[in-house]
Amino acid sequence: MKHKIFIVLFIATTALTNAQNHTAEFFKKADSFFKSYVDNGKVVYQKLADDDSDLKEIIEISNQISIDIDHKNLYKSFWINVYNLGVIEQVVENYPVNSPMAIPGFFDGNKRYLGGIKITLNDIENKLLRANFKEPRFHFVLVCGAVSCPPIVNYAYTPEQLENQLATQTKLALNNSDFIRNTNGKTAISEIFSWYKEDFGTSKNNIVTFINKYRTQKINTSFDYYAYNWQLNGQNSAVKTKENTSTALSNIQTFTPSKLLAKGQFDVKWFNSVYTQTRQTLGESSEAIDIPRQSFFTSTLEFYYGVSKNARINVGFITQARANTYGDANTLSVFNFKDNGNGAGTARSGFTTFAPSIRVQPIASVPNFSFTSSLYLPIFEKDKAGYLDKNSTFWETKFFFDKTFGGNQWQIFTEVDLGFNFGDKGGNEQFANNSLGLPVSAFLSYFPTNKSTIFVNAQQFFLISFGNDFEQNYTSVGLGGKYQVTDKLNLEASVGKFVRGYNFQGLGQTFSLGLRYLSAN
Repeated sequence: MKHKIFIVLFIATTALTNAQNHTAEFFKKADSFFKSYVDNGKVVYQKLADDDSDLKEIIEISNQISIDIDHKNLYKSFWINVYNLGVIEQVVENYPVNSPMAIPGFFDGNKRYLGGIKITLNDIENKLLRANFKEPRFHFVLVCGAVSCPPIVNYAYTPEQLENQLATQTKLALNNSDFIRNTNGKTAISEIFSWYKEDFGTSKNNIVTFINKYRTQKINTSFDYYAYNWQLNGQNSAVKTKENTSTALSNIQTFTPSKLLAKGQFDVKWFNSVYTQTRQTLGESSEAIDIPRQSFFTSTLEFYYGVSKNARINVGFITQARANTYGDANTLSVFNFKDNGNGAGTARSGFTTFAPSIRVQPIASVPNFSFTSSLYLPIFEKDKAGYLDKNSTFWETKFFFDKTFGGNQWQIFTEVDLGFNFGDKGGNEQFANNSLGLPVSAFLSYFPTNKSTIFVNAQQFFLISFGNDFEQNYTSVGLGGKYQVTDKLNLEASVGKFVRGYNFQGLGQTFSLGLRYLSAN
């Protein structure tokens, strides 16, 4: 019996000694790693991409360690280091890359073996650290791999020095003129304080109290949030854009149609379009004939609001107003907003539809894929002569996917829509009832600066019959541009042309102008 007890004690003592040795080795090698591969707050990713053996060794050591949460400083410092190493590991595996956001699932989709468990970066931050400790200073030592993150340090966090290291890094960040910006008497702070406001006290007064506790030059509650710069925090990066790396990525670069809003953020878009045609294809033919001018103006107002912390669900609405003219040689006549549909039917106008809408990012590991589903309800008087809009309910779901490449200067965006036209066959539907609209679109954008873009696009549309005996299709091409006027306001203009069609399809031109306001939070 004594012999068995001795063996058990020997094994337990050996295991404990090995665990302690691994833990000590981890902190020692992590400190050496950060000293070797971090310079002036940035990571030398190219050097690691050439040889990542040191990084892999430390990650492997971390996987042999298990630390009880009761050893608070040891637990915190271990997972802070593991998080920062996990960020670097993903960047290195995908290098060269311009931003961690360009890596699908970087934060909440990719589970990796870190610290002995298979886990995402977000779960390290939110479940292992923030959920267990009321410690807002975590946000100044957990470095997400972007320029707007606090600078990464060239040493490891250790249990013996953790309190001093947390205080030092928080003080350095909050006194950094890039992190807390003061220009012409206006203060702008990092969106970190908005995303994690519950950690700092939720109200503006509490946020200011926290900041001023560590800051030499005090601020007041008259502050705004500046846009987060997701540019990679790389030293001598091979993928720098023409813009200085300290320049924040603009809204037009970041918030493509596939990108959803963060919780509490809202988006308002007012888009105006005039379509005018003097040619039309013959019935069930692609042959075109001249017709008297017809012009159609559509004004669309969209509003969306972020409701989920992980920026994967937005809700909102779409409403539209229209004005149409028939046989008037002057396209601008649509802006008279006349309505004489009861008589000759040469003009109609009015508010036409209201649509509740939801936007969803269904796959966490593919953040650049989303869909928007909207139910358009007609709200206009329908028993007049002359077409104004669809007389029946219209359900539309749009699928979006985009990809940024070429040092953030090029972007390809694709869209596939499914739109079903309800209504009774043979009724006064003023459109193709019981049919499916299927437009497929592609946009190629180039960013000459981070605040401007030009794009070309093409669309192929099919109207598929579900019993109404009417089908149609067309091809259109276009070009346009966007410009970020302020941090929150974008301007867009475009032109398009219908180059071919089938079965009473108009062959005209579209001219569009839009404004978009995107809140910081």
